[in-house]
Amino acid sequence: MDELKFDELVEYIFSKAKKKEEGNRLPLFPFRNRYLHIKRVFGWVERILPGVDNVDENIIKIAAIFHDCGYGLGKEEHAHIGAQIFKEYAENNGFDKDVIDKVYYMIDN
Repeated sequence: MDELKFDELVEYIFSKAKKKEEGNRLPLFPFRNRYLHIKRVFGWVERILPGVDNVDENIIKIAAIFHDCGYGLGKEEHAHIGAQIFKEYAENNGFDKDVIDKVYYMIDN
C-alpha cells in the first residue's frame, strides 16, 4: 500500500454518498451534510490522536473517514454497509489484510 492520502479517502466517500445526500436532507435539519460531518470527525481525530498512546493512527483515521459511509444506502445497519464499502475499497487499493481486518472491525462495530 502506498502512503495514505486521507483527502483522497474522504473524496471517495463523498462520491459514494453524493447521490444519496442530494435527495436526502432531513426536513428538520437541512444543514446536515455527510461530507462535512466526515471532515469534522476526521479533524477531531487528528486533534485527539497526538495525546493517545499505543494506537495505530492510520487505522483510527481510516475508520473515522469510513465510519458513516453506509448511512442511508441500504436496509442493513449502516455500520455494516460502511464496513463492506471500506473492504471493497481497501482490497482494490492494495491495503494490507491486517489493516483491512482491523478497520473493518472498527467500522462494523
